[in-house]
Amino acid sequence: MNRSQLFYATLVTLLALPLAAAPPVVTSIPEGTPAAVTNATQAGTNVSTEADANEVQNVFTKPTLKSVADAVKAAQSGVPEAAAKEFMDMMGWDVRTQRGINDFFKNSLTFTMNVVRRGNSPNVKRMIELARANPYEMKEGEHVIVYYPKTISAMVGGTPVRKAFDEICPVDQLVGAADQAFTQTADALLFSPFLYWGQKARAKIFLIADPASWTMMQRGGARPAGTVVTEADYRELYVHVTPLTTPFLDQAVAFAISEQVINEYSMIVSGKSKSQAPLFFTLGLAGDISGLSSVLTEQGPQQVRRYGTREISPKDILLLRKRVEDGKATTEQLPLQASRLIPIARLLDATSYPSGAEDVYYLMRQDVALIKYLRQNGVLAFLALARDLADGRAMDRAFDNSYAKLRADISGNPSVSKEDKRAPRVKNDDKKGAKDRRAKEKESTDAYTPDDVLKKVKELRARAKTAIFFPLTDEYLQEQARDAPKK
Repeated sequence: MNRSQLFYATLVTLLALPLAAAPPVVTSIPEGTPAAVTNATQAGTNVSTEADANEVQNVFTKPTLKSVADAVKAAQSGVPEAAAKEFMDMMGWDVRTQRGINDFFKNSLTFTMNVVRRGNSPNVKRMIELARANPYEMKEGEHVIVYYPKTISAMVGGTPVRKAFDEICPVDQLVGAADQAFTQTADALLFSPFLYWGQKARAKIFLIADPASWTMMQRGGARPAGTVVTEADYRELYVHVTPLTTPFLDQAVAFAISEQVINEYSMIVSGKSKSQAPLFFTLGLAGDISGLSSVLTEQGPQQVRRYGTREISPKDILLLRKRVEDGKATTEQLPLQASRLIPIARLLDATSYPSGAEDVYYLMRQDVALIKYLRQNGVLAFLALARDLADGRAMDRAFDNSYAKLRADISGNPSVSKEDKRAPRVKNDDKKGAKDRRAKEKESTDAYTPDDVLKKVKELRARAKTAIFFPLTDEYLQEQARDAPKK
């Protein structure tokens, strides 16, 4: 049985069962304010002083033209010299002089120094004022500092007890996920030599378990990581910790960190005060790097509302995740329905999230699949496209002028064949049988090669549904299971 068959069989079996009990979790109960952050903030949070900003300038080393060129070669091996020069030109870096590298580094350094100068947001001050009952502790990573309550009230077997917070919430795992998300996102944009998130410039992540205090922080509207609020100007994240979202906290924080890095990249590239990157790019890249598998809401993880005849609850999603952790399932994401796939034109033009969690789930899954496809089939081409999109350029022009052109030049075949190399469709005008009908319907990823899909933006728009999005669907899984050879 192959992976598609196994996944489909697992879903059918899992969702045909009566509603299973949720995995055992400790239930938080309200306990006044989210706790005193005073000690932690005085000990470790950034202080708005010019000395701290100058410290950033002193410790962050300016990259050289050679180190950047080496990073380009490492990003995609075997790139012809002419194509590498073309890529550097697209990024605004002249291979003959250090000036372009110096200018971009200066802009990035100034951006980070300004973040440090701002110090703490009003939210930190508000938490310090509210803090009375329970001191906060902190754990430090290379690029983040996480602040969390020392203890938390919990119900265990119907009895209220006090437990160490990191017994309930894996803080070390969260720190690791945040640091990794920073590194992977910066690397994915070739931004690592230019962006500093160390020492006084680290991001600050506050974990809040008290519902009353979270009410002061939360923001409305459906979002992929709805239990995380970001104060972007200060590199601060506020994260709501609940029993239903704790298993996904590492993914949610990683998503928010990745999103922050992308937005900072766009502001530095464009010179604007707000990110110019389109939603599909930010959501797709942050979702890909973080591995965010569900839309996180105050009610818990959400994916599709219904699978087959069964309504899907947050407890079902938790159970599926646990089965993956136990090695009994291969994915924690439920498939989409082909009839509900969002057309690529709407994906590329979207400027805000839909109102419903299921619609956000569809948008996220498809955006992630699109970005992953682009990254896998042209690393430097994707980097050039990313810079254009971050600068606010339209997708159609950026794709043809940067991605498709550079990808073709790197392959040594600038003039990609104009022939449509689709697998021939099976004619079935006489409807001669179910077998022939299935053959005609099976126009999956095998029907197109990346050269077909990615040679022009009009080809991407025409073929994305079949080549990129259809494999996300339940229909695709059923098709794969049906057509696989039986053992």
